[in-house]
Amino acid sequence: MKMGKSKLINKLEEYIHLTDSEEELIKSVFKTKSYRANEHIHWAQGESAYFIYVVSGLVHAYHVEDGIHTTTNVVPEDHFISPYLSFLIKEPSREYIQCLENCEILTLTRSKMDDLYKTVREWEKLGRIFAQYNFELMAERVLPKIKTDKERFLGYFEITPRSIFERVPTEVLSSFLEIHEDELIRLIDRYDVD
Repeated sequence: MKMGKSKLINKLEEYIHLTDSEEELIKSVFKTKSYRANEHIHWAQGESAYFIYVVSGLVHAYHVEDGIHTTTNVVPEDHFISPYLSFLIKEPSREYIQCLENCEILTLTRSKMDDLYKTVREWEKLGRIFAQYNFELMAERVLPKIKTDKERFLGYFEITPRSIFERVPTEVLSSFLEIHEDELIRLIDRYDVD
C-alpha cells in the first residue's frame, strides 16, 4: 500500500511540485483497492465516484452501443483513468472501466479532489493538465476516423511500449484502434510486433 502511494507521489511530481505536508495529505485521501482480471471498477449509467490511479495492472474503458463494445482507452500501471466528464459534472457515465489483469488502484473521491484544490498549491495546475489530457484523448477518438488502419496501428505502436502492447487482448486493441480484428492480426504479423 505504501509503495503504491509513493508511486502516486512520484507520478504527480512529474507535473507539479509538492511540499512534504502536501504529499502526506495526498497519501491520506487516496484509498487503495484491489481488483481481479475482468472485474469492473466502474459501470456505465453510474455516476463516476472516483478519480483512479493504476498502481499495477492494465485496465480499459469502453462503452456499449447496439451490443457493440468500443474501447475508448487502455491504461497501464502508473497512469490515471476516470470517466472524467461524469466525475466532473456528477452525472451518469456511458463508460465502463474494466481490469484486463489483476489490478491495484488508488481512488480519489470528488469531494476529496475538491479539498485538494483548496489546500494543495499546484493542484489546479494538475487539474488543467488532466483536463487537457482528456480533451486530447477525446479528440483522438474522432480524428482517427480520417486515418487508415495502417496509420492508426503504426501510430499506436509508435507511442506504446512493446511490453504494454503485448498485454492488451487483440479484441480490445481491435476495438480501441477501430480496426477489424482480422486486419489487426495481419498488421501485427506484417510488422512483426509479437
